[in-house]
Formats: sequence, C-alpha cells, structure tokens
Amino acid sequence: MTASPANNQIPRDLKQNLTLRFSSLLFLFLALSGGTYLAVSFAVSAKEYDSVVTNLAGRQRMLIQKYTCEINQVLFGLAVADLDLAVEMKEAASKTAARKEEVLAALCAGGEVDGGEDGRIWIPPVQGADVVGHLEHVKTEWKNLRKAAIQAMRSDDVLLAKNEYVRAINRHSIKAIVEMEHVVLLIQKQSEARLRRVSAYMICASVLSAILFLAVVVFVRTKIVVPLDRSMAALEAEIAERKWAEEALRSAHDQTEQLLASINMVLIGIDDQDRVMLWNNAAEQVLGIGREDVLESPLSECRVEWNAANISEVISECRTSHRPTMLAMNGLMGDLGSWG
Repeated sequence: MTASPANNQIPRDLKQNLTLRFSSLLFLFLALSGGTYLAVSFAVSAKEYDSVVTNLAGRQRMLIQKYTCEINQVLFGLAVADLDLAVEMKEAASKTAARKEEVLAALCAGGEVDGGEDGRIWIPPVQGADVVGHLEHVKTEWKNLRKAAIQAMRSDDVLLAKNEYVRAINRHSIKAIVEMEHVVLLIQKQSEARLRRVSAYMICASVLSAILFLAVVVFVRTKIVVPLDRSMAALEAEIAERKWAEEALRSAHDQTEQLLASINMVLIGIDDQDRVMLWNNAAEQVLGIGREDVLESPLSECRVEWNAANISEVISECRTSHRPTMLAMNGLMGDLGSWG
C-alpha cells in the first residue's frame, strides 16, 4: 500500500507548523536571555560610571577646599611680607584651579579628565535637571571665589582688603562645597534608581525566561515526545500485526501445500513465464521426477516429452478462463493414463 500525496501533505504541514512554533518560543527565550545579559552589562557599566562621577564630584569639594587654603596662604604671605611663600602658594593655587575647572567642565559638558591611577578617562556629561542646576550654582560660586581671590591679591590696602576678601572667599567656598555635596547626593540617588530599574527588569526577564523555558519543555513534551511515543507504539503494534499476518500467511501456505500434496491427481502449476511453481506428490510418482528438480524451471525443460501443440492450447485456455483445467494424458504425452 502506498500513501497518497494528500496523506503525505498533512504530516509535512504539521511538521512545518511545529517547527515554526518551537523556533518562535526558542527565539523569545534567547531574546530574553540576551536582554538580561545586556541589562547586567549595562548595570555594571553604569555602576562603574557612577563611581567615577561620584569620585570626581567628591574631588571637586577637596579641590575647592585646597584652593581656598592656598589663597589664604598667599594672602598671609603678602601680609607678613613673605613673598616666597606668596609666590609658591599662588602657583599651587593656579594648578589647583586648573584641575578643578577641568573636572567641572567635564561634568557639565563631558570630556577627558585625570582619572588618577586609570590615567586620562573620558566621561559623558551628567544627566538630570537638578544635577545640572546645582552644577551651575557651583560654577557661579567658583567664579565669585576666583574673583574675590584675585581682588584680594591686587588690593593696595592689604589689611582692610584682606579682611573683606577673606570673608568673601570663605563664604563663596562654603557655598560651592555645599552645592557640590548636593550634586554628589543627586548622582548617588540617580545611581540607586537606575540599579532599582535594572533589578526590576532582571526580575521580570528572569520570570519570563522561566515561563518560556517551561513553555518550551511542555511544547517539546506534548508536541514532540508524546506524539513520538505514540508513533513508536503504533509502529511496534503494526510490526507485531505484520509478523502475525506473515505467520498466518505462512501457516496457510503450509496447509495449502499439504493439501495439494495429499491429492491423488497430478497437479502442475506454472507462472506467466511457463516456469513450474507447483509439482505435487502425484506428479512425482506418475512422471518419476522429483519436485526439487523441476520447481522454477521452464515447463519445456522438465525432461517430459510433452505434446507441445496440445500443451500450449491447454495452457492458453487455462490462462484465458483463469480456472484450472482437467486434462487427459492422451494426446499430451505418451500413454501414461490421465492427469489433471
């Protein structure tokens, strides 16, 4: 039995449909896994960035305090007429101011800064309106601090100017430090909020990944494993049924052989090519030729002197009617009696 094209098309379409569904579930699972990996990578990078920015913002406070101290040392040197101290502290204050302004510019607009042991590093500008607003206040107070320091060093009336500008320097320094503390706190809050969002996303992605994984397992079991088990069981049942049918056919064939062998009449069967396929016991006894010597041999080579014309007529009649024919030996071969 051969399956029709329509019967073959149904399993093929089903296979394509199952493959598409399995591929979709697997793609979603891999996409969520990749998204989780990217989220973790982003969280690690963001944490490193926040640490760098927080460190730089904290360094701003230190530089403001250092600059204020160095300016006070300059003014003290001028007051006591120690020019060497004043010149030395002025140079140190200039270097401190340059480092402070470089970091402040990088925080506001992005750029390269001195990362200490890491060398020169590039940082993007800080985000958030509150952070930017406080940085603008820091820039304003820093400008006022630098202006007060310059005016103090250029003042002719050292005693009066020193007292007035020292108070201005300390006042702007404190305001700038307070604003930088606000910046540090806001950056830390942004970092914590970012980490909370990433953690929430990772939890959702993990839950969805687990659900998809279970869906893939259930899909594979219900759509592939269970049908495969059923197909294997059906195949085993079909094999067992075929073996039983073959045994039954073999048993029936053996019974038929025994029945034909027990008949006292001569029975000879041939196929479409005139080869002997049946040669019963009576034929062996009457014709004196064993079954093994003639089976699957042409009838004309059976060492029997047939009457070729009459034999051909009888075989043709038998094939036309599709029925066995009783024949007499007279006219078909020598005087041996009768056979069928």
